[in-house]
Amino acid sequence: MESEAALEIREAIAAQDYSTALLLWNGYVKQVQCGRGEQAERLAEVRELFHWGRCALLCARSHYLDRLNAIHVAAAYTMADRT
Repeated sequence: MESEAALEIREAIAAQDYSTALLLWNGYVKQVQCGRGEQAERLAEVRELFHWGRCALLCARSHYLDRLNAIHVAAAYTMADRT
């Protein structure tokens, strides 16, 4: 079962609230370092959360880069219309 902290991190990332996700992540890491709970189980949860977060953030970055490229293309056509 996933911890409450891990669920909150997932929710923050899914909501694109990256500053909150970072704050939650830092608190989560401190909890793991303090050894609260079964360590092997917690490390497996950290590994899975890290993998999920990496994939989610790479997808978000790709999405925003596509949007930025579309803006650049649109700007090029707008500039061409002005000349």
